[in-house]
Amino acid sequence: MRVAALSLAIALFVPGAALVQSQASTFPPGTGVILKDSAAAVLRQCTRRTPRNVERFWQPTDSVVRVLEGPLLELLRDVLPRVRIVDRPQPTLRAEQYYRQYVGIVRGGKRLVYVNGFPPPDSLSESIAGKGYWRRLPIEVCDGGPYYFGVVYDVERRAFEPIDFNDGFSGPVRY
Repeated sequence: MRVAALSLAIALFVPGAALVQSQASTFPPGTGVILKDSAAAVLRQCTRRTPRNVERFWQPTDSVVRVLEGPLLELLRDVLPRVRIVDRPQPTLRAEQYYRQYVGIVRGGKRLVYVNGFPPPDSLSESIAGKGYWRRLPIEVCDGGPYYFGVVYDVERRAFEPIDFNDGFSGPVRY
């Protein structure tokens, strides 16, 4: 009883405490996939930078992906409110709404994971959503603005490089 009262007191008197408790700390199940056979194709995005000088590919494990997903969600929550095109705020998805494809790359001898982020497949064309296309083949969209992103995760350092969003029809996305 005392613990519940203390929790309620903290939620009432600490700004943002209730908000933090209500936000999911993980992505919803089934919204991310490790691509096995099309890793190189993920790096062929038409309106955003992708990693260069990739030496080879490797297969990330579920445990590697689980480790990076919490910090990725935090990174998106930090960056998305600051997204701008031509210095104007832009609408975005909520961080936990993004779907993700993961591929392992090696650059400079380091194991990295490239994350390809995009909106829920049911908002894409029916051929992509209806056939589970996104679970097997990379999602590549030209333009698309802050609804599409790519980011590199350093497995050893447990750190992300800056996010690259697709360009929008009005110009580059910045944050």
